[in-house]
Amino acid sequence: MHVCLPADLEDVLWPTQGKGSRVIPFGVGIAGHVAQTKESLNLRNAYQDSRFDQSIDQVTGYRTESLLCMPMCNYEGHVTGVAQIINKRNGETEFTARDEMVC
Repeated sequence: MHVCLPADLEDVLWPTQGKGSRVIPFGVGIAGHVAQTKESLNLRNAYQDSRFDQSIDQVTGYRTESLLCMPMCNYEGHVTGVAQIINKRNGETEFTARDEMVC
């Protein structure tokens, strides 16, 4: 895919298969949901949300707790990506409204 050509979101969500890559279908998981709905999600406990895909944590051994996920849109309002930040630190366990504004 040439980055200068227009592309649909579905085209860029399918990474090349290879070592370390993982295909996440459009609309699946938190990032997929945010991409599909264009709505941000701020979760204090990711495991309590049925949309959260625990398989990544299972494969990596990492434990996702809090999660802030926001769509990135171009000037036309089309989703070009998703920003996902996990595990708030600095003595806090959840992302704040200020965190949402900064992202």
